[in-house]
Amino acid sequence: EIILISNAFLYSFPEINARKLLGLDKGMTLSVLRNWKVSESEIWVRVELASNKLLDDPNKITKGWIKM
Repeated sequence: EIILISNAFLYSFPEINARKLLGLDKGMTLSVLRNWKVSESEIWVRVELASNKLLDDPNKITKGWIKM
């Protein structure tokens, strides 16, 4: 798990021009699913947002990519 130290965006795939799915607030906790290293200076992480699968909207976006 990681905790965001600043606001970020959740992207549809690991590219800065990808569609932004959701704005993420500082302090959110995310589960890391995998890493993707584009170059030495560009690393992306596939994450999953904490959710209650029984109570949350089934169409709610819970997975995506963030740039580290």
